[in-house]
Amino acid sequence: MTYAGAWRAFKVEAAYGAALKFSSEASATATRSFTGRQIAFDFDSGPGRSIVAIFVDGERVATIDLYAAEGQWSRVMYSKRWSTSDAHWITVRVTGTKRAASTGTRVDVDAFVVLR
Repeated sequence: MTYAGAWRAFKVEAAYGAALKFSSEASATATRSFTGRQIAFDFDSGPGRSIVAIFVDGERVATIDLYAAEGQWSRVMYSKRWSTSDAHWITVRVTGTKRAASTGTRVDVDAFVVLR
């Protein structure tokens, strides 16, 4: 995983591998290249979470609101499947925007799951 912008590590037992990285900085990115036929991305949601943009192979494919009234750890909130196993890359970008009910603009990156 390659991170750009301000990301911090956070140890928490509920996360995959008991740790994750998070950022509240607009335009901070986390990018991962992979070879596979399916990718799933785990995020954490909660009252201080914001909106994240997902790019696959350079194309914006999703915008996800990570807000939830109560915290929820390690949820698959984006997945994509291809018919063949090929090289791809995925980027998560912190938008710095949030719904009115959210208390912050934090994005937690928990885990990628790749099926070859």
